[in-house]
This record gives sequence, structure tokens and C-alpha cells, in this order.
Amino acid sequence: MQKYNSVTGGTIIAGALRTGAQGLRTTQNNQNGPSITLDAQGTWIVGKAIRVSALPVGDRLYCVATVDAGTVQGCFAINTDGTISVYRGGPLAGALVATSALALLPNVWYYVEFRHVIDNAAGTLEVRVDGAVWVTFAGDTQQTANATANAILLQTVTNGAGIFVTADHDDLYILDGTGAAPNNTYWGNTQIEALVPNGAGNYTEWTTLFGAATHWQAENEVPPDEDTSYVESATLNQRDLYTFGNLSVVSATINGIQILMRARTTLAGADNIARMIRHTATDNQGADVALQTSYNYIREILATDPIAAAAWSVANINAMEAGARVR
Repeated sequence: MQKYNSVTGGTIIAGALRTGAQGLRTTQNNQNGPSITLDAQGTWIVGKAIRVSALPVGDRLYCVATVDAGTVQGCFAINTDGTISVYRGGPLAGALVATSALALLPNVWYYVEFRHVIDNAAGTLEVRVDGAVWVTFAGDTQQTANATANAILLQTVTNGAGIFVTADHDDLYILDGTGAAPNNTYWGNTQIEALVPNGAGNYTEWTTLFGAATHWQAENEVPPDEDTSYVESATLNQRDLYTFGNLSVVSATINGIQILMRARTTLAGADNIARMIRHTATDNQGADVALQTSYNYIREILATDPIAAAAWSVANINAMEAGARVR
């Protein structure tokens, strides 16, 4: 959950998974779910698998919202009869603009995708379920003075009748519509896999190891244990790389990978870190990123393989080492 900027509801547990090892479980209890702050964009596409334990009673179950500086620009909700509605703005200050004819069933996994083009005249609010368009609206989709949103809220719920509804969420992707195809449109039913270090890579140069037997064992906790175990270096250009487990599939279309580093500085002054990846005996280094004194995730999305200069392959991901360099 440390990847999100705000977490007031929801837990990561194995019981909420559709694929992989764990998923997100939220409960209808008048709380916001996890939200993540990104850059301001006029188009957002969010896909996720969702399963509800029961249909909501007395009020709707709000599932995904685009947010502009704290104000909801648009969202979609599951209604008490299982239909899906889209809103300009939030459920209270905004307006219901369209509702699906089809309905979801409880205790069934669906892959739901939400697209919001923000505009006060030519906008779009649309929801697809398992690849089919269930509800769409064209017109005024802009609630604030800005034709953009800078955050995604995964679930905000109300509890009109005191009936607690559990919702499980998995295999999330978020696109802003600005990248090259296929990263500017719907991905369809998508599987996300998380890989953690499972061995030493080509470089083990960082000089301080604390709280673990090996460098990679200090870096493989889910969730991270912060200063309980770590590796550290104050020497410019020293590198630490780790191997990872294989993907669960032998062939797939891979739309990108996300590298996550969680790090901080313990020294005064400007300290930087750069991500590194390696496969086929070739290194690739990312841009320098300034560290803070508290732990933060440093996130980089690689839509294509910078070493192969091509789309990612299962073979190259399975062979890849990843880590960091002191800068």
C-alpha cells in the first residue's frame, strides 16, 4: 500500500487475489479507498478486475474516480441492482449522466475498464466490462474549472443501510492516453505480475548490509520493512543488482513493466539514485533521481525494452536483473 499517496480504507491480502499472490480488499464503510497522485492529464483510462461479495443495499458502491486537486471530475458506480452508472463529478455534487442496461452479479470476477475524457462539451465517460461497452456518455464531463485530473481514487463508498459490502480488486492498470499504442487506449482483460528479488545479480557493490544474510534478502520483503533490513552505499557509481523469479506465463503480449525502488538518503546534501536493469550481458541505466530523507517509492514505467529496443518479451523479463546505482 506504500505505493499510494493516500490510504484510508483497504488491505492487501491473499484472499482478494484474482491472479498472482495478493489483491486489494475494501469494505463499504464510509471511507475512501487508496488514491494515487499523478500528473494532470485530460484523459484517463483505468482497468481493474473487481468482485463484490454482494450488491450494495441502500446506496451505490463507487469504484473508480478521477480527481482534480481533491475534487472528483468523474466516476462510475455499481448500483443496488448491479447496473453501472457514470457521473460527471462525484455522486453528491455532480450529476448522473448514464446507466447500463446490463448488471453485474455478486461473487463473480469481472474486468472493468473506465475511460474519462475531460471536457465541458466534447468529453467521454465510458465503462467496459470484459471488453464490451456497457455504458457510455458523450458531452459535458468536466466538473471543475480544469479540463484535467491529477489523481485516481480506486474506491470511495457510502453505506446507506448499514450493510457491509466487500469488494476485491486486482490486476490494475492506469493510462493517461498520451503514450504510443497500445498505451493510449483500452488494454482489455489484463494480468499484472509482481516480481521480487530472489538472488544476487551481476553486481553486489553496495558496502553496507544490515538485517539480512545477503543483499537480495534485504530487498525482497512484501511489504518493505524499511530500516529493519537494507543495503546502503555512499560511494558514487556503486551498483547492486538482483535476479527475479520467472513470469507465470510462457508467452504473452507485454505492454510494459514498472520498476519500483524504495529508498531514502541518510546524508546531508543532494543524493541521487538511478535504476538499473541488465539482460543479455548489457546494462541500462535510468535518469538520476533525488532522494529524500524519508522512504519513498521511485517509480519508472518502461513501455518497451530499452536494451532490445523492442517490445518486452517473456524471455528477456525472465532473464532480467534489476537494482540501483549510487549517483
